[in-house]
Amino acid sequence: MRFPFFVLIPFISLLSLGCGPQQFPIAKMQANNSSLTPAETLQTSSPQTSTLATPTTEIQNAPPDLVPPEPSVEAPKITLEKIDSAPVPQTPSPAPKEKTSPFLPVAEQKTSAFQITEKGFTKPTIYFHAVIDEDHIPCGKNSELTNSSGKSMISVCRATEATCRMEGSCTIVQNGKKRSFNISNKSSGRYRYFETTTDSCRFGYGVESTCLDPYYSVAADPSLYSPGDVIYIPSVTGLELPDKSKHAGYFIVRDRGNKVHGKGRFDFYSGFLDWKDRLNPFNKIGFANISTHVPYYIIRGELAKKVLMGRSFPRIP
Repeated sequence: MRFPFFVLIPFISLLSLGCGPQQFPIAKMQANNSSLTPAETLQTSSPQTSTLATPTTEIQNAPPDLVPPEPSVEAPKITLEKIDSAPVPQTPSPAPKEKTSPFLPVAEQKTSAFQITEKGFTKPTIYFHAVIDEDHIPCGKNSELTNSSGKSMISVCRATEATCRMEGSCTIVQNGKKRSFNISNKSSGRYRYFETTTDSCRFGYGVESTCLDPYYSVAADPSLYSPGDVIYIPSVTGLELPDKSKHAGYFIVRDRGNKVHGKGRFDFYSGFLDWKDRLNPFNKIGFANISTHVPYYIIRGELAKKVLMGRSFPRIP
């Protein structure tokens, strides 16, 4: 069969493409190698030494502000769970000194500084050192103050003797002269006195030759309380005294009273200031009325010792 020539030419070309060596595509790839991406170039060409590995002399000797910065490499972002930092060990500070000042309320004291051995509600009254000017009191001298031997030391008005007996101590003015007396004991139904001076206990004596300390002394039942017992009364803390000082709330048993009996029954001493005087600080807070009930505490321990020292017990400051 004879084919036209124009038909054979395409057929012969097709055979040469499908059966001959494939040189044409490779040559084309080598010719167009410059158009490949850098990654493709590295895969098809031999490695070369980079000219940037060694800086030029100009860059090495350039001022610092002209030196190109090192390429920054961004660190991979890693999310960590928040962990509390371990506590930094600290040197322990020295333990604070215990507050044992007698001028601090019991509520502010360290518990190791004191012990409360009794608490309750006090039944208060007030007593004082009476000063009686008999030069201005018309009365017959029909009563006597006698000593422990029963000997009369001074003749006084009956009202004067009753006041001295009630308050326990008194100063009597006769003919312009002052003489002070203090109860010593009771014998044959009568109270005995001794004459005192202002040299040591100028406000009078309590039991066992203790000095009475105005605004800080109480008389109490001797069957329940002993001289030197320390009493704390919170409601008295901060009370202004005649000398403008503030009371700390602490009292010391220094005396016993004629009519002072029972637990929590205390007679508060106000020195030369009459219990009826409106300026008496104890009168201002109702201590002249036995129906006034306020809390009290009997204190023992180091705190009590400091209170006694602070008031110079059994003397006075």
